Amino acid sequence: MGVAQNELTTLMGSQGPAWASSPTSLINELDTRLFTFPRIKRGTPRVEDMVQSGTKITDRMLFDYVSTTRRINPGQKIDYTNQQTGTVWEIPWAYQVTETSWVDQETDLNEELQAKYRAQKLKDVMYQKHQVVWSDICETQERECWAVPDHGLMEALVTTGGVPRQPQSLFVFNNEFTNGVFPSYAANGSTIQQISTIAQPKWACQRQGYDYDAAAGETTGIFSAMFKLYHQVKFDPLPKMPEYSEKTTSPHVIFTQLEGLANYEHALRVNQDWFRGVGKTSGQDPAYAGPTYMGLPIERLDTLETIAAYPTGVADALSTYDDTANVGPDHWGGPRYHFYNFEYVRWVAHARHHFQPSEPIKLPYNVETWAQQYTLWNNVYSKSNRRHGTLYPNVDDIANVA
Repeated sequence: MGVAQNELTTLMGSQGPAWASSPTSLINELDTRLFTFPRIKRGTPRVEDMVQSGTKITDRMLFDYVSTTRRINPGQKIDYTNQQTGTVWEIPWAYQVTETSWVDQETDLNEELQAKYRAQKLKDVMYQKHQVVWSDICETQERECWAVPDHGLMEALVTTGGVPRQPQSLFVFNNEFTNGVFPSYAANGSTIQQISTIAQPKWACQRQGYDYDAAAGETTGIFSAMFKLYHQVKFDPLPKMPEYSEKTTSPHVIFTQLEGLANYEHALRVNQDWFRGVGKTSGQDPAYAGPTYMGLPIERLDTLETIAAYPTGVADALSTYDDTANVGPDHWGGPRYHFYNFEYVRWVAHARHHFQPSEPIKLPYNVETWAQQYTLWNNVYSKSNRRHGTLYPNVDDIANVA
């Protein structure tokens, strides 16, 4: 390895030349523009809801009840019913490990420095090692949030071929497919977290189609469709004793592709909302400082622009959102709008394996190298799929889809 290449490494950046910025100012230029994971964590206010122990993750859902409320005559005999309420589900842990390593030269070559300077050099090395580790962890968590659902890797109690289990992605809980289940799930009983969306329709997400017509300015029907979907995913509490029901809930965010964001802003402008509420001094700013619907931010998620998770390919095959190969109804190419309520999505980690670092060890087959591991046992689960929803094109101008 040449000198120039060495200077690009963390080793030379922390020990060698004096760069314009300090080693701790190294820019962490990640690929992802918007992270989903922090939103999931903000929707889980209690740390206790993010940490569990035991061999599996489990919870109970209440879908239906047997009514015992009735009118009676004075003195009428009553036969009592012992209600068995709730549906229990369980999902296994998914296991993850991340490692970092360093070589003796990164530390030993600094031995001649005075103690306070040597300590700073070692801190710089450690900082950069941690920066790489946590960048890797954050990017991995984000990719897993939007992975294409795979029944054999996520839902099955025993994974296909013994492949390591993957955490459930957000698409598992919210999509445009019939009964809210991806094809691989439909082929295995249409279950999510071992609960059938056919047997329990309340377990399915909400779905709503809209007219997508690029030639007409991409505006046909989007507002009325959003209105319908918003009210499908909004729920009120019980009018009496609300502590025995969920509070009033509505989504937190609407995720879409860049084209979907541009189309929504265009729809605002062509519907006589030109420059309204922005550009206060001149009224000449055609952009919107964060477009919203019902107060919900509509945000671009670049992952949605490249992932093949939509039924837009030939014969409903999974493809990208803008694929025009499918000519069947309800599976057109065009932007999608995903409504999510993160109060009902839980990212949970095992109490003893929450990015737990191991003791550094010296590798026996490489006497100059030290290594350290970070273990994570976790998964993602839904508490209520019907509080999420997807708006998807069901009428299409194929020739003009961009």
